Amino acid sequence: MTDTDYQELLGRIDHQLLKLLKERVRVVAEAREAGDREDETESLDLWVVEGEEMDMDAEAMEKVVRSVLALCKKRNEE
Repeated sequence: MTDTDYQELLGRIDHQLLKLLKERVRVVAEAREAGDREDETESLDLWVVEGEEMDMDAEAMEKVVRSVLALCKKRNEE
């Protein structure tokens, strides 16, 4: 693969991640409208445990999930 190939692949992956984040924000909003709330502790545990199973650093995964949770919360407060 060339540098350009890698950049194109990374761009596609980033696009998929952004679409999934948008979908997550939407689902959190729907849940809140229905009177349900996300169990943030459960989400945090899932990301850390499954991240570790995929050889990802637990501390880094915790930072990522906390950012995702904050994004969902902020978008739904607007």
